[in-house]
Amino acid sequence: RNIGAGMSGGTAFILDLDRSLVNQELVEIEQVEADQIDPLLTVLRRPYELTGSVVAQGLLATADSDPVTMLARFSVIMPRDYKRVIEATKAALAEGRDVDEAVMSAAQR
Repeated sequence: RNIGAGMSGGTAFILDLDRSLVNQELVEIEQVEADQIDPLLTVLRRPYELTGSVVAQGLLATADSDPVTMLARFSVIMPRDYKRVIEATKAALAEGRDVDEAVMSAAQR
């Protein structure tokens, strides 16, 4: 009923998201990006391996045969503050700057 409420960190992959159920005051809703595909597949493999989930099995099969269609069904939810910290960390590493300083600067925005 209130996806993202109280979410302060991390990333959530949501299948067939109903945007009307998302608390968009603090979180961003995005499409799955290339660097998130492996983590998403890892998340899907776990329930399949542990429980034999037919939903996970179907999604993994679709990922093999038609990855674009499978990825289009997922949305990524991430708190805005957490996203700023992640982006600041990536930029600092790419530019050779101090990560701690970049994160503190991003957190103050």
